[in-house]
Amino acid sequence: MNDLLKEVLTSIVVIPIAVVLLRYIFGRSIMFKISLPIVLLMIFIAFISSIESMMSNTMAAFVTPLNVLLGTVVFWNINRTLRKPLEKAISQLGKISEGDLDTEVEQTNSKDELGQINNAIFQLSSNLKRIITQIDTNSTSLLSASQQLTSSSEQLSQGATEQASSVEEVSSTMEEISLILTRTPLIPKKQSKSHLKQHV
Repeated sequence: MNDLLKEVLTSIVVIPIAVVLLRYIFGRSIMFKISLPIVLLMIFIAFISSIESMMSNTMAAFVTPLNVLLGTVVFWNINRTLRKPLEKAISQLGKISEGDLDTEVEQTNSKDELGQINNAIFQLSSNLKRIITQIDTNSTSLLSASQQLTSSSEQLSQGATEQASSVEEVSSTMEEISLILTRTPLIPKKQSKSHLKQHV
């Protein structure tokens, strides 16, 4: 019984030391979340192995299945912690790269690498939506300005046509005046004065 108490106390003291060391090594990294269950599993297996050596053969037969079951739970948790968020991020990036900006991306408060990746995807999606909205607004404004410019061009063209027509009319009138003047004989000045005196 004294050996059992010693193993229990050793395991209880080792767990907080392991947590502090892992936090020091990995900080807030996702690696802390992955390595902590593995280290706890190793401490548990070491504890069970020590107990197993103190037990009878009948009870020791349950230790290996218990370790396998606990190991399965630990690695299932690691799978849920790491693989699922990565698959979700890859899926979201795939949809965004195909142009689906309506992909649902939620911002997270997690400070580990997976949280940072998720928040970066959220920012990417939000920024792309904003840029496309600005492009749409600018293209609408450009279309409106283009239509106004076309209308102004048409008005200028019509004004130029009217001016050309007026110039043609003036030119035609000038030709007519010139033609009339060439047909009408001019009276010389001296003759007109003497002609006027004779009539008076």
